[in-house]
Amino acid sequence: MIGVRVGAEPDEVRFDARHVLFVEGAGDDAIDPTVLRVLLGSQIRIEPLGASFSVRSVAEALHTSHPNYYFLIDRDHYDDRFVEESWQTFPDPGKRNLLVWRRREIENYFLEADYLARSRYFIGDLESLRGLILAIAQRRLYLDVCNSVVVQLRETLKQNWFRTFTDPRDFATRDVALRALLNAPEFDGHRSLVDRAVSSDRLEQIFRDTLRRMTGAGDTIPAEDRLGFGRGRWIEMMRGKKLLTETLNSRFFRVEDRYGNRLSGKQERNEVVRDLLRREDAIRPPDFIELKRIIERRIRGSSVGNQ
Repeated sequence: MIGVRVGAEPDEVRFDARHVLFVEGAGDDAIDPTVLRVLLGSQIRIEPLGASFSVRSVAEALHTSHPNYYFLIDRDHYDDRFVEESWQTFPDPGKRNLLVWRRREIENYFLEADYLARSRYFIGDLESLRGLILAIAQRRLYLDVCNSVVVQLRETLKQNWFRTFTDPRDFATRDVALRALLNAPEFDGHRSLVDRAVSSDRLEQIFRDTLRRMTGAGDTIPAEDRLGFGRGRWIEMMRGKKLLTETLNSRFFRVEDRYGNRLSGKQERNEVVRDLLRREDAIRPPDFIELKRIIERRIRGSSVGNQ
């Protein structure tokens, strides 16, 4: 059982440091600042700036005049080359001091069952947790594939009129999902634009390529499109926020206040991720360890240079 805390803990205090890391998130209780304040401690100030485009806009405006401002965003539509280049060069004021997570959202890093099961709030067994995460992901697979295509299409057309889909029940099978994608009503009002940029054949090819990357299947995808740990890139590419929320809302996790009432939503999620991050570094996701090493090296180098 957890207690309600009266004051902030040391790793949650906002320090007036020269070094500032701007991240996505609406408010201090968003998951990005919550995770990074525990991970990086007091050596750097963490500031949430809202959506990804807000962080990128601030990065564009401030990177030349504030070399000690750094910016970290979700992967979104960025390809492997762009993402890896950001890790190889970060921090680099000439490239906006911008770093991109290797996984779609920060929540995706907490979907590894072996890691998530280390939480003291976990009350199940590892194999059951694996099965639960896979079941949730399997149910959302075709929805997330279609939405990934939508995001890629937006980037191709440089237009934002195509809304993403929301209900997994409308995407129960591969054929149904593909039909929903091809027949989306948004196409009717922009048919000439879409036909010039992305034909139906091309759209179907993007759908199948995305599905292959997520499932790890070869050229011939099995009809069931089964997901599995250690196979495919679904754990990187799917909507981690949705998967983690549903996982933590299951019977396998319980976080209580001092009166024994179960916490839910952001409160539950934040307690679970804080607990995991305060455990030994050896079980942390490699990207978390690498980010901490980069930030520490940058701050030490900056301090030496100013002596």
